[in-house]
Amino acid sequence: MSILPINKLRRLSLSFSTLDDFFQGFELGDFVVIRGNAASFMSFVLSVQTQLPIELGGLSSPTVFVDGGNLFSPYSIAEIARGHGLDPKTALKNVYVSRAFTAHQLSSLVLEKLCFFLRKTQARLLIVSDVSSLFSDRDVPKAEARELFMRTCTKLSEIASEKQVIVTVTYLPKKRS
Repeated sequence: MSILPINKLRRLSLSFSTLDDFFQGFELGDFVVIRGNAASFMSFVLSVQTQLPIELGGLSSPTVFVDGGNLFSPYSIAEIARGHGLDPKTALKNVYVSRAFTAHQLSSLVLEKLCFFLRKTQARLLIVSDVSSLFSDRDVPKAEARELFMRTCTKLSEIASEKQVIVTVTYLPKKRS
């Protein structure tokens, strides 16, 4: 997969013709929140779409997927890849997945490790799934959870603008979130 210089990249299309008609797509440096029941599916679509050539609405880039909700589905990625005419195995190899099981793991990944890994992979799309759920854990005091969540979101926003990547977080509303 060839990575083009930042100044040659365009927007990342959503790959849905009805949406693409009125929404131009995401730009490098955007910090995006996708909320609702379709958020996980949209993150899988974007994980594949970003691998497509620029001429087809992609970024010719791998994806870094930080799974905060234990929601990543290789089967969904493979199916979406087939629909885009991509080899499913190759598409899966271009999605780097890291799972976090606690708020501390998620914040540590974002605050300490992501910048290095984004530079190493040259990924132009970073996805953090179910960004809020781990911070709603009853074992983490509310004040500590709030502080970690705010620091994590601030860092994600900084990564988007400073590293010129698209940062997409999914938010799945739940009673406790």
